[in-house]
Amino acid sequence: MIDKISLSREALRKASTIRKRCKVGRLDPICIYDLVEKCGVEVKFQAINSMEGMYVKNKQPTIVVASERPAGRQVYTCAHEYGHHVFGHGSKIDEKIDSNASNDKILSEEFIVDCFAGHLLMPRHAITNAFTVRNWDIGTCTPYEIYVIAGQLGVAYGAIINHMNRSLQLINATHANQLTKHSPKKIRESILNSNSTAPRLQIVDRHWNSKVAVDLQVGEQAILPSRVLIENNVVKKIDNHELGVLVEACKSGTVKSWLPCSVPASNGTVRDG
Repeated sequence: MIDKISLSREALRKASTIRKRCKVGRLDPICIYDLVEKCGVEVKFQAINSMEGMYVKNKQPTIVVASERPAGRQVYTCAHEYGHHVFGHGSKIDEKIDSNASNDKILSEEFIVDCFAGHLLMPRHAITNAFTVRNWDIGTCTPYEIYVIAGQLGVAYGAIINHMNRSLQLINATHANQLTKHSPKKIRESILNSNSTAPRLQIVDRHWNSKVAVDLQVGEQAILPSRVLIENNVVKKIDNHELGVLVEACKSGTVKSWLPCSVPASNGTVRDG
């Protein structure tokens, strides 16, 4: 039987130490790929359908992330694999994020890196602040609210629900189960009132952390504040929306956006994939 309480505390300590060492504020989302490479671990993306990710422990520690997975899943996988590096585990091939192995050593390693990934990407303060500034109640949070905050933190919809329930205990299991019944695809369709073919939609509201770039791949969409100004044609306007203006990433590059008579709202990057 593994000691989940002790492992969870150790994961939290390690994640907090790394964020401090990398000078990341407790409210700030992180770019996991930049952080990992800054810490001396190479990150590669490969089209491998048989696994989520891989950690290779050698002279040049390397993380391989399955490029076919959704963006939020890739982020969590990278943090999970980085956890194997941080805790000194050997090389790992993770076919699934949640291990079903019966071996206590494997269970302990998978549990602690899952906790570590959650605390590194989604600190309690970052989540609670994101709800507070929007005047949303965590205890009664809706699928839409979870979707928006997951987007700002750059994580998967399911990952933030699991973390809020299992690690942070901000929502109970019943509430978590209700939230997971709503798929990100259905939430997108509900927001757009259509059968959207876009693989991803970011909701960039006026409470979006301005330190966070809006990172999109070509073909993905975002809803920006209605008065936003965009300096070039990396993204194109699709339509007006009750939440703002719907745009789609049309080519790779960097775009700056801002609101009139204000400081820059946010920068953005568009990748080919």
